[in-house]
Amino acid sequence: MTGLCKLKDLVELDISNNMFGAKLPECLSNLTNLRVLELSNNLLCGDFPSFTSNLTSLTFLSLYGNYMQGSFSLSTLANHSNLHHLYILSKNSTGVHIETEKTKWFPKFQLKTLILKNCNLNKHKGIAIPTFLSYQYNLILVDLSGNKIVGSFPSWLIHNHNINYLDISNNNLSGLLLEDIGIFLPNVTHLNFSWNSFEGNIPSSIGKMKELLLLDLSQNHFSGELPEQLATELNELKYLKLSNNFLHGNIPKFFNSLDMFGLFLNNNNFSGTLEDVLGNSTTLTVLSITNNSISGKIPSSIGTFSQMQVLLMSGNQLEGEIPIEISNMSSLQILDISQKKLNGSIPKFSRFMILRFLYLQQNDLSGSIPSELSKGLELQLLDLRENKFSGKIPNF
Repeated sequence: MTGLCKLKDLVELDISNNMFGAKLPECLSNLTNLRVLELSNNLLCGDFPSFTSNLTSLTFLSLYGNYMQGSFSLSTLANHSNLHHLYILSKNSTGVHIETEKTKWFPKFQLKTLILKNCNLNKHKGIAIPTFLSYQYNLILVDLSGNKIVGSFPSWLIHNHNINYLDISNNNLSGLLLEDIGIFLPNVTHLNFSWNSFEGNIPSSIGKMKELLLLDLSQNHFSGELPEQLATELNELKYLKLSNNFLHGNIPKFFNSLDMFGLFLNNNNFSGTLEDVLGNSTTLTVLSITNNSISGKIPSSIGTFSQMQVLLMSGNQLEGEIPIEISNMSSLQILDISQKKLNGSIPKFSRFMILRFLYLQQNDLSGSIPSELSKGLELQLLDLRENKFSGKIPNF
């Protein structure tokens, strides 16, 4: 790779998505005309390259997805006035340490996109979101996930109305979310605050995020009921993930109007009926409501969800029989309706189904096991324990 050091007029170097595994040569500091240095998704190792401090013409710098180690201070890039895009993700998260607070510094650059993922940001300093971001006014994409960042979420970070992608998942952030967060981030399409320790109610102002496609607040300590504005105003929402919180109340019918693909509400204390949950969102491909307090019967309208691939409903209070219409779910691959109060027999599943995993355990089902389970389907897992089945077991 040292041969590259002779190309002093080079303005773009892209060796991404290969298997280069050597340590980067320091002589790359000679490439002072470089505007793009794209090294992502290789096997590069060794210390973070110090030569980048000389490459002040850079507009794009990506060290994403390598195995570098050691400490690297972003203050060495302070004079890179042309830098707009900075991507760092370490596959060796235990051996890398990105420093932003070691010295007081004022960046000359204005970033548009920033990814600092799995980088042990400011390790052992107890500092929350890097303070240099308070000087960045053009940010569109920010990903600080997987850094064990502690503290509360700073209000100054969201005073940039241009942000459309914000991911601070897998950290140790806590406290309440700013009530006006939706007003300050009106253009965001991707908001991921999962795997933190946020608490309190979900702000109703999130309903102001008109462009939101994905909202992930799972694995936190949020409580209370879902604000009505969250659904009545989020007409573009495709994926909603609220799993593993302390939310309660009826799952609102306002999801009826949404063309959603994924709805993850498991491990909360939601109530209401399955019909309320399903609404008219027949575009759903994944529905997870495991371990809630959903009651009533499984509606026959379940059969209209022909695009559903994963349906997880165990650990609720559903009762009655399994409707025959469930066999119309031709795309269904995983069905879990275990740990309920279901009775009656197993319906005859259509031979056109592609069901792979079927969980029916711990119900009150009876009768014989349909031969379709052994002949028409290609099941990889079938769990029928703790029911009242009788008759012969089909040949599988």
